[in-house]
Amino acid sequence: MKNTALYFKLLLISGSLLLTAKSAANTLAEYKAAEKQPSAATAVWPDRDWLLDSIVKGIPDVLKSYDPQTGEFGTKPWICNDQQVMFPLAVAWATPGKNNPYYQSPEILKAIAKAGEKLVDEQDDKGRWIYRKKDNSTWGYTHMAWTYTRWIRTYNLVKDALPPESRAKWEKGLLLGYKYIAEFCSGTNTHNIAIYLAAGLYVAGITFDQAEWKTIAAKLMRLLVSRQSADGFWTEHNGPVVVYNYVYLDGLGIYYHYAKDPVVKEALTRGAQFHNVLRWPDGTIASVVDERSGYSRSRRMGNVGFTFTPEGRRYLEQQLGPFYRKKAPINMDVAATFLLEGDSGELAPIPGKTSKYLSNDGNFLVARSAPYQWVLSAYNCKPVKNRWFMDRQTHVEFCHDKLGVIGPGGNTKMQPYFSTFTFGDPDSFQPDHTTTAPHFFPKTKLLYVPDSAKIIENTVVLTYGKNQCQVSVIPADDSLTLEYKLNNTPDAPAMAHFPVILPGPAAGADGQNLAENKVYTGKDLGGELRFRNGMIITIPANAQVRPKVTGFSPYHKYGKSNGSRLVISLPLPEKNPVQKLIFSKGSKASAAFHAGKKNIRLTTIDQ
Repeated sequence: MKNTALYFKLLLISGSLLLTAKSAANTLAEYKAAEKQPSAATAVWPDRDWLLDSIVKGIPDVLKSYDPQTGEFGTKPWICNDQQVMFPLAVAWATPGKNNPYYQSPEILKAIAKAGEKLVDEQDDKGRWIYRKKDNSTWGYTHMAWTYTRWIRTYNLVKDALPPESRAKWEKGLLLGYKYIAEFCSGTNTHNIAIYLAAGLYVAGITFDQAEWKTIAAKLMRLLVSRQSADGFWTEHNGPVVVYNYVYLDGLGIYYHYAKDPVVKEALTRGAQFHNVLRWPDGTIASVVDERSGYSRSRRMGNVGFTFTPEGRRYLEQQLGPFYRKKAPINMDVAATFLLEGDSGELAPIPGKTSKYLSNDGNFLVARSAPYQWVLSAYNCKPVKNRWFMDRQTHVEFCHDKLGVIGPGGNTKMQPYFSTFTFGDPDSFQPDHTTTAPHFFPKTKLLYVPDSAKIIENTVVLTYGKNQCQVSVIPADDSLTLEYKLNNTPDAPAMAHFPVILPGPAAGADGQNLAENKVYTGKDLGGELRFRNGMIITIPANAQVRPKVTGFSPYHKYGKSNGSRLVISLPLPEKNPVQKLIFSKGSKASAAFHAGKKNIRLTTIDQ
């Protein structure tokens, strides 16, 4: 436990599990199907019968993956996270319901018991497991936060029914692990993994009558609350970690259920307000202000921390209401946490369609002029060697009510083409996918991350060394314009860039196919980019279009990203210091015309 840096590094890798649709969100496609159901007023949220039904409907598939000989769940290779399904199984086993055939089921209890024994069998002498990914790569040993927190809560539900030998084995493994977890949580590290471990530690303190463990966990939780920004987010380096903010709220919610610590309630309220603000109309979340994660088309559901406040329950209803009205199941792990440890009650009023929200720190703006909504970011800092913190390079993101988020898709590392502005040659610095320890800084005189940024109305004013520039959002009734402008004479070749993350093929005005490895000009494409969903981007003749540009993913050992973005680059010479991109929704006829063309497919990013 002395090597905290290595421990934290290994645990951070597990955060990739939180970004999958299966573990934390329902996909946008699933949401759109559910949203077609008629609306219904919901005064109290959430409905407990629906939550139990969500768990029950997921159990048959879980049991299909169970090996009664080994106690393993999931697919090969086995990883410790596979055993986390024991938690929703235990909630179903412990919760009576007229449509719950698994209540007090001997078969379910036997599977749960064997699952915990498997975890004990795989522990090292400090209670850790080998961190293995499904690609069979290993990253050392770790006290996996998500597994431990579910394991101890499962034990609380089934301990009195476990066979004596099994119970003794579980206790031995849990006590071993939490001895070292208590040491880790005794410091001042309030990053998301430590907080999630502390949530489980508090439960372990109750379970095993260890008052010191409860004190350690409570102290860390209160320290976390003190470090929350006035806007409701936490930072791990510079600015919000939007996706991982959910982890903090989840850990706080679990802790609050057991401790009823009044200090936590205000933090949960602020956190819910933060996520309501950064929620796009389609239920996805803004990525431009996130220092760690790129844009995801998954619709993030929320967690137990949202159930304790009217603001949080409003967020949950907006995200999950369509599923509830259809009586469609949600993720069984989330449903289990809601059912066991969540609260229910009234919802805050639906937020009014105000035109703007400026954060308390002045570093992000959310504005709306239907059918467009945008977020501006003024967070800036120098790139760091740490693979988990992305470069603060993008500063404007927007969506269309009908078409979803257009771009740019958030931050990355080693990819200047994703930057709002560059001064120098972007090709001189590209992601290196051949090593596990890439050089995260350019060796050439390239500026792609601003030294300062400031929001003024719908404009972000930026400086890159001696270069001053700005990007402005100009909405109109049926279009939105991004205006890029140099405010002084540049000291290096200047360009503005806008990555597009719309799914589906793209083509020029004449339907020309776009080859992935070719660079097009606006003139080549007839001054337009047309997308199958009807989005039309009007581009200048000297624009450069790169159909497939990839970034860096910290969750892959070599940083490989499965997704890509189409990037529009706009040269900004001294004689022409202003360039514009105009976004508009085309006619159905135009979309139908391009639907028949054989073009490349743009995939979504997967940070």
